[in-house]
Amino acid sequence: MKRYLLCALCLIFAGCQSGGDGKAKAVVPESSIPVVENTKPPAPSTTGSDPVQPKTTDPTDVPKIKLPTPTKVGTDGWVALKGKPDEFGSRIDNALRNLTNAWADTQIVVTNPTIQGTNSGIARFKDPRHFYAEYQLPKDPTSMSIMRSDSDGVKIMESGKQLSPDATVSPSVKGFPGEFTRAVFLPVANGATPWRDLLRAWARGEGGYVLNVEERSFEVQGKQRRIYRVIAETKKGTPTRVEIRLDADHLVPVSIRVDQPTPKGPAGVIWSAGWKFNQPIDLSADGLDKSRPKLQ
Repeated sequence: MKRYLLCALCLIFAGCQSGGDGKAKAVVPESSIPVVENTKPPAPSTTGSDPVQPKTTDPTDVPKIKLPTPTKVGTDGWVALKGKPDEFGSRIDNALRNLTNAWADTQIVVTNPTIQGTNSGIARFKDPRHFYAEYQLPKDPTSMSIMRSDSDGVKIMESGKQLSPDATVSPSVKGFPGEFTRAVFLPVANGATPWRDLLRAWARGEGGYVLNVEERSFEVQGKQRRIYRVIAETKKGTPTRVEIRLDADHLVPVSIRVDQPTPKGPAGVIWSAGWKFNQPIDLSADGLDKSRPKLQ
């Protein structure tokens, strides 16, 4: 069996906290942090904005990734959020469409019977017309995808293919588990409304899903912060569980998790983002490289 180690990083997932420099930063509760057990020293990651090249390794080199046990609906302090799901989704779309002086350092963790590994990226938003975002599709985690603005408008390169911004569509209910990272950046790229459409569809039971939207407060550095979470679970068909956590102050996703077991065994994906706001943004190639975390 062939496996890939995409790049090994310290798996610390952050969403929005207040830093000592007075600039807003984003934090995900510890329950979202996978546990990684390394059997051998990890391979270094690739530097720069070029796609990360997968390294073929012996299975004994691959870190064993254990995803945390999901928290059930209505437990551990989570309570139902009032309001219509599609209206909540529209608020998320609007927040992502209007990101200004914001950046995110992202990471995706994939664990299934054939792939165990992590990959990372960056997203930088000067304003809604000037941005750069990297992401990996869960169904193709070894390929870097990029949405960015330039003098001619918006460019989208997804899994090695150039896409027309106007023709790039939001993930469907069926396609969401393998394409959900596209939904994070599509609102700013072409004005799409993926979150309104998805929450509306899940609320209607499309795909056999049952939807719950909840909120909870966490204490972060002595201050109370609210986190929203969206849980969509199938009650028929392919067993699938989706959990999306959002910072309540900025309405940006701080983690997205999909569990969808395969006939060969358990399978899961977690994407996370550490957000910062009120940041100076330099979208030049040099500026982007300088803004990368040191491990990238």
